[in-house]
Amino acid sequence: MESLFEQFEDKANEWRKNILGLKESTQLFAAISRYQKLLQKDGLRFKDIRFHGKTVISKNKVKEIFYQTRSDYSLSARLELTRKALREELFVFANEEAKKDWVKDEIELLSEETYQNLVPLELEFDSFDAEQDYLARKIVRLKMKKVHQAIKKKSVFPYSPAVCSLYANCP
Repeated sequence: MESLFEQFEDKANEWRKNILGLKESTQLFAAISRYQKLLQKDGLRFKDIRFHGKTVISKNKVKEIFYQTRSDYSLSARLELTRKALREELFVFANEEAKKDWVKDEIELLSEETYQNLVPLELEFDSFDAEQDYLARKIVRLKMKKVHQAIKKKSVFPYSPAVCSLYANCP
């Protein structure tokens, strides 16, 4: 008579063998290739890019940018081109954001220590406006650091739904 543990182990081992068999099969490779070709045309999901609770670049815009890249490029190359285009759009957004009132308020509220951390000692400004522009760009860049990191780490492109969708449709 088998113990409950042995019965579970047998089932778990059988399950592992089936998974390994699927991973090693040409069926899975063919399914992945078909799915990748499908994603080249449509089906990838993206996330909104948000800053201060506001959508800066919508997921539809990210999708549009991705699917406007050359379709003969590999999926990873297209994602890289999309990432580059998103960074360029963020640069434009950051320049616009640097002119807003909240940035001016941040500059006025800077402590001496924070100012010293933002401005290198050897840096000299030609005018008050040049100093304000520098500080505004620096503050916006610091505040948008998480957004830039999200794009750099490609977290705008959620892979989990794509992988789940692939395995849901696998044999």
